[in-house]
Amino acid sequence: MPNVNKIRGRRQADGSRRVYYYHRPTGLRLPDDPTSPEFAARLRELNGDLDRRRNEPGMGTLAHAITAYRASPDFTGRAAKTKKDYIRYLDFLKEKLGDLQLASIDREAVLALRDELAGKARTADYTVAILRKVLSYAGDRPRAFLLPQSWSNPAAKPGRLARPKGHRPWEEYEIAAFEKAWRHGTIERTTFALYLNTGQRGGDIPKTNRHHIAAKQINVCQEKTGERVWIPLSDDLSRALRAWMKGKGKDRVYVLAGKKGEPMGVDYLRHMMRDAIRGAGLPDDCTLHGLRVSFAVRAHEWGLSWEAIADVCGWETMEMARKYIRRHRRSRAVITGLDEANRARREDRNGNVLQNTADRAAKR
Repeated sequence: MPNVNKIRGRRQADGSRRVYYYHRPTGLRLPDDPTSPEFAARLRELNGDLDRRRNEPGMGTLAHAITAYRASPDFTGRAAKTKKDYIRYLDFLKEKLGDLQLASIDREAVLALRDELAGKARTADYTVAILRKVLSYAGDRPRAFLLPQSWSNPAAKPGRLARPKGHRPWEEYEIAAFEKAWRHGTIERTTFALYLNTGQRGGDIPKTNRHHIAAKQINVCQEKTGERVWIPLSDDLSRALRAWMKGKGKDRVYVLAGKKGEPMGVDYLRHMMRDAIRGAGLPDDCTLHGLRVSFAVRAHEWGLSWEAIADVCGWETMEMARKYIRRHRRSRAVITGLDEANRARREDRNGNVLQNTADRAAKR
């Protein structure tokens, strides 16, 4: 029978096995007797409902899933910047593949989409990641999106084209070079000090205003997590803020404000700091986010636990910071070993020289 799935149950004590019938497209159970009028009526009902839904415009398509996903808490509960980033890719997917039935999108189609965008590896990976989220949302609601019972997400683990290196922490000489190029009282130095001494994400700092700085603390609401953290002001950050607020920033409510007094946009901030970093003669892999990793590295070297650091700046920086600490520890161990070996050789050489001098003197 079309659209009917027959499953045999466990063998009973008398040796018989019960048979169960299910409507294959929806997974709904049918009456036990396939020859009964009730069975035929229920099957007609489910098939008719399926046909009606399939004839509705866009029903079960990727466009349908994207529209539903954007209206769901899975999307609306995300941070504003995350939603803005997602929308760009969701719109692209809707235009590119929106007319396709979800059930017809297979692994080959996903890989073809990824490879088509391979010229920009990060864009390709992110597009597939967003597609995976939408398909996962639909997969949890198979009847709403006309997915067969055996359906699985074709965008799961497709393999990445980009090989992100992560944001490395700044070296101490690079920090010193930036501070030498940009003196206290400039917006560049103030921005630099805020990120280096708080360990916050790019979108967290611009919304900080004067009222968030009090009692030698800075109060930051983390955009991604919604958590509010209170961070003691370091001496370096205190000096930078005093110089800025007594100078060019004295009439601004927001510490990092645009020309009209509104919080500076994250993208504008990143471009401004990119120019400032280049102006200091530093390489492009010195990034604003790298200062966040530098905060974690410095804090750990000062004796703070990873758990304490995570409470302040978030867990995502920890792995990069751990790698950096391990690399530096190995480097220090190598240099320490070389220094000890060199000292031992010098001591041995000096001892031999003194002994040879004494021997020559005795012979005279």
